[in-house]
Order: sequence, then C-alpha cells, then structure tokens
Amino acid sequence: MSRLVAPLTGPILVVSPHPDDEVLGAGGTIMWSTDAGAQATVLYVTDGSRSHERFLSPEKLAKIRRAEAAAASAALGAEPRFLDVPDQAVGDHIERIIRGVISELERTGATSMFTPEREDPHSDHAATTQAVLAAIARSGWSGTLLEYPLWYWNHWPAMPLPWPPGRDTLRLARGSLRSQFGLRTKKRFETTVEVDDLLERKRQALAFHRSQLEPLVDDAPHWPTLYQVGGGRWLESFFTGVERFAKTVR
Repeated sequence: MSRLVAPLTGPILVVSPHPDDEVLGAGGTIMWSTDAGAQATVLYVTDGSRSHERFLSPEKLAKIRRAEAAAASAALGAEPRFLDVPDQAVGDHIERIIRGVISELERTGATSMFTPEREDPHSDHAATTQAVLAAIARSGWSGTLLEYPLWYWNHWPAMPLPWPPGRDTLRLARGSLRSQFGLRTKKRFETTVEVDDLLERKRQALAFHRSQLEPLVDDAPHWPTLYQVGGGRWLESFFTGVERFAKTVR
C-alpha cells in the first residue's frame, strides 16, 4: 500500500461516466490538488437523462443534471466539459468517447487522469474506462492514470446481505466474490490519499447533485437515491477519510 503524499500538480483530467461519479470516486483528491494550484477538468461522459425517467422526462433530467454537474465541478475547483452521450448507452458510443478524451488531453495538456476502475460492474463505468484506455493507446499519452472504485464497494462485508434471499442478495454475493470479500482492495487499489480534512467539502460538492440524493418532484416516495443503496452504507464508503486508486504510470 502506497500513499500519495503530495497533491497532483496537474493539469488533471477527470473522466466521469455520470454526474456524481467524479465527487464520489475522487472528490477529495481533486480538491486537494486544485487547492494547491493544479488545473482540473471534469469530462462528463453521459447526460444522466435516464436516472429517474419514471418521474421526469429525459430532456428535463439532462438539463438538471448538467446544471448540477457544473455546480459540483466549481466546488471541486474544476472546469466542467460535457460529451452528452445518452445515459445507460456508453458501450454504443465508444468511438465518440475516445475522440472526446483525446481532444481533452490535447486541450488541457493533462499529466494525470482519473477514470473508473476498468472492472467496475456498472456497464457505463466499464465502457468509459475501455474508451479511456483506447484513447491512451491511440494518442500515445504518457502520465499518471488513477482508476477509482465505485460499485466495487457494493459487496459484503461492507454491505449487509439482504434477507430473505432474493435478486439483490445474489448480486451482492457476486460482488463479494469479485472483490475477494474486500481483500482485493489491498491488491488492486494500493494508492491511497488521506482526505479527512476535506470530507465536509466533499459532502458539500456531492450535495450539488441533488437529483441523486432527494426527490425533485412532489409525491415521489419511490424516487431512487444514493442513500438507499445498502441502507446508506455504500454511500458512506466514500467518506471514510481515505480515497483509493489503482495507479499506473505511463
């Protein structure tokens, strides 16, 4: 296990599949670095338009989530950029994302890049990093790649197994096997950043993603929120005071 003892000096490119992934996975590290003077850009891959389509139209959700992302980026000290790939369809737009990532690398001159871990079970997250790795290969980019875990944390013993057994129990069991019951953390995500002093600001940045935390319409008791995953334990896994990454220097 190695510790990142100094902030990234930048420029930094943060690739975020959905608005909110950037705060959850790397919010503290981004703020630590921008506070020290690094320039950071968050590239939002999807428009987030289908997260709550039972309650709001995709067009309205896309506008809401773009505004939320812009506010959250500002809280992180970063510039927001948008690819507007349709939500939940990243795998159908790999070439578009590759070109977008290369364009941002060239525009910003980024020497460090964040992306979700390549084995994330969420299809949009895994496809995003597939595109990032392809962009690196095509462009010949050299720098520090930091992969941040997201749905990796949704496993036992971090999460309780639902009882009586059902579909969610089976899903968590599969995640537990994939994570080797948490032991994979030390093997894969061996680079750590201490962010205790930034946790309150990280929570404030996440709060700008309001649509993911509370209902935006009246009489919507079934509006999905991040607090509902694992009874809130999954969300709290991002506020332990440590952010973890798989680090590759190219």
